[in-house]
Amino acid sequence: MIALAKVRRPHGLDGAFTVDLLTSDPERIREVGTVRLGRTDEETRGDEFHVQSVRNHGRQVIVTLEGIADRAAAEAMRDMLLLIPEDAMAPLARGEYYQHQIIGCTVVDEAKTMLGVVAEVLEMPAQDVYVVVRGDHTWWLPAAKALIMDIDVSLQRITVRALDGLLDTGPAH
Repeated sequence: MIALAKVRRPHGLDGAFTVDLLTSDPERIREVGTVRLGRTDEETRGDEFHVQSVRNHGRQVIVTLEGIADRAAAEAMRDMLLLIPEDAMAPLARGEYYQHQIIGCTVVDEAKTMLGVVAEVLEMPAQDVYVVVRGDHTWWLPAAKALIMDIDVSLQRITVRALDGLLDTGPAH
């Protein structure tokens, strides 16, 4: 299962709630039509919920699901994920990847030396940045064509051009 959004809190009295988007397009939630709820992408409640509405309200996105009819029901969903099956994901253009495909990939250099594993993807204005962890060392890998030679999601491997100083980037530096 793939998470499209995380429930934040109820909005109003009719069962609507705000979400943190985990997709770049809030309309994707409406397009899939039905979602499941779960605390993780592997743990879901059995029920499917029809998406009634998705709307922007200032900087917030508000979602209403069929069967969630009051504030108490929306409150019970706090911190749950709106999930869809992996085969319901929208196809991407060549060279584009979903975050869940990148997270967990092993990062290697041209000599196939292991440099770490992608633990997180940061969405930045210019480009995404992959947070790579190896032991107690964390470094940042900009998702730039100048650095990334190949991404093979089937092998869960990202091959990079290891430029001087690349491994010295990140929050500890």
